Amino acid sequence: MEIKEIYEKIQREHPKLVERLLDRCISEDSCTIYGELGDWLRDYYTLVPLADRDAVARLLIGDYVIRHPYCLQRVYIVIQESNVDGEILFNAVPCQSMETAKAVLSQEKHTILHESHHFGNLTKDDMEEMEVEESEESFYINDPSDDYYEDIRIEVKNIMVK
Repeated sequence: MEIKEIYEKIQREHPKLVERLLDRCISEDSCTIYGELGDWLRDYYTLVPLADRDAVARLLIGDYVIRHPYCLQRVYIVIQESNVDGEILFNAVPCQSMETAKAVLSQEKHTILHESHHFGNLTKDDMEEMEVEESEESFYINDPSDDYYEDIRIEVKNIMVK
């Protein structure tokens, strides 16, 4: 089987292969997409010579990058600004995807509302007195009677390479 035929067959039968392997690689944080794809090709195309499997892996990764122009350039940053009794604190968590950033935002919101010293012990009546603004990509809570607020938002930025 020729390189082009293998590449086209994989694209047809496994259109999300690179994306799936990339997600797994990111979650494991101990591998590379090239290595994972090479292992997959070795397991499913054992009779294909190593040099040809290498060429197919490069074609698949190249196609993914071309079709997803921001896959290696865009980052989703969860920015948290906290006012803790007058002391302003900042935290930034860079994320690979909007989905991951939303999960981080959700976890931070949960921590604030259930585990934090100031907002974690509020009753339902207390919560009604708080100023709260919320969307899919932000969360803000302010205690108007004290010097405490939490402001969390997701910002999309391009990674600067030059």
